[in-house]
Amino acid sequence: MRLQRSVGAALVVVCSVLVGGGAAMARPYGFAGSASSRALHSSPPTPASGVESVIYAFDRPGISSPTASVIFDSSGNLYGTAGQGGNGEPPSGICAVTGGCGGVFELSPNGSGYTEKTLYEFNGTADGAGPFAGLYMDATGILYGTATYNGSTNCPLGCGTVFELVPFGSNYVEVTLYDFTGGTDGASPTGGLIADAQGNLYGTTQEGGDANNDGTVFELVRKSEKKYTEKILYRFHGCSEPSLSCDGANPFAALYMDSSGRLFSTTTYGGKYQCPENNLCGTVFRLTPKGRGYKEDIIYYFQGGNDGATSQGGLIADSSGALYGATVLGGGATYPPCDFASVVRGCGVVFKLTPHGNAYKETLLHVFEGYSDGANPQAGVYADASGNLYGTTQLGGTQSGIGGCGTVFELAKKGKQHQEKILYDFQGCSDSGGDATAPRAGVTEYGNALFGTGFQGGGAGWGAVFRVNL
Repeated sequence: MRLQRSVGAALVVVCSVLVGGGAAMARPYGFAGSASSRALHSSPPTPASGVESVIYAFDRPGISSPTASVIFDSSGNLYGTAGQGGNGEPPSGICAVTGGCGGVFELSPNGSGYTEKTLYEFNGTADGAGPFAGLYMDATGILYGTATYNGSTNCPLGCGTVFELVPFGSNYVEVTLYDFTGGTDGASPTGGLIADAQGNLYGTTQEGGDANNDGTVFELVRKSEKKYTEKILYRFHGCSEPSLSCDGANPFAALYMDSSGRLFSTTTYGGKYQCPENNLCGTVFRLTPKGRGYKEDIIYYFQGGNDGATSQGGLIADSSGALYGATVLGGGATYPPCDFASVVRGCGVVFKLTPHGNAYKETLLHVFEGYSDGANPQAGVYADASGNLYGTTQLGGTQSGIGGCGTVFELAKKGKQHQEKILYDFQGCSDSGGDATAPRAGVTEYGNALFGTGFQGGGAGWGAVFRVNL
């Protein structure tokens, strides 16, 4: 049994739709991440640490409401997605149902700040709608991503697409690489993409696959620059098949691929254990290449208690093969916005999974308590060269509002332990101050600063891109 799910099967918590897929970026210094971009280069020095600034505020009728991490190119230009807005005001067709079909944006440094350019607005037809996940950029500057809605008409709002944006002069041309049909091939991708050395793309869909819509892991095998063939690597079955053991269901996040080609990520639901709100608590899974296919193993079942529950973010790994991630719920905190009626669900955790023979052992690196500590991390974590971890929480902080405005946190490595520090406490619950609020994505480091997005805030309330100096 799963919670009542809203448009796109997003989990509903504290009156907010929590869309996963903002996988955190990780630098290649002993840590590997669940998303990729071109190499990051140093930018000019930024002001003193602890200073936060909004570098771009979204407004209607333009694209709005970003839920994903951002990436950079070698010139310091920043790229991201916004899942709503655009396509005129008021929007029509499916764009009217989803609050606008969204688009892809670029922020270019201009000396005193950043200049925004909308690279593409989705129109809600064959091209897709609702790009909630982050982007992948290849060495030639082509951008790749997923759209959760439209494309095939087999699903109520369309089954979603995989797209690329190809530079063409000063503009970009959109090409739909794959149109999900909602059957065994999957539906509703909310996680970003990764690529191997041959240019094949890998991702997840939160629905489709089996008759119970438990989701898939897919590969788009590259045949030419604009032609890809889909290959399903795994179909989740949750607990819907009595002859099989319960595995994961509904993956929201991007994948992480290790040097041997194994794929790792999380599922929001599924697993062995029942959570307090009558959902199964989710899993961490591994797909190992075997012959012409992949073998799936659940390497951790969340139990929904102090160990965490309901992970929507991706994973990173250190040089020893240990995995790091976060859960939205669990941990045991009694902060009211994290509870469901009188049921204590907890405000989420940051966890580490250490290889232990053929299994993995979980260690809790931090349990969120709500209030000033932060609550409900939607994305995974980012690691710097020293092993310090960084991320965001959608709720918590000291500001008033429904559960607070959210935070940016650091887990500083102290020997084998991690000590939490709140780097920034968002102030944008009322929108009027212009600050970002409700970050659902992870952070990306660039030029001694962390960059991310707030789903709301920014003055007009349609979200913002922010920077927090380290």
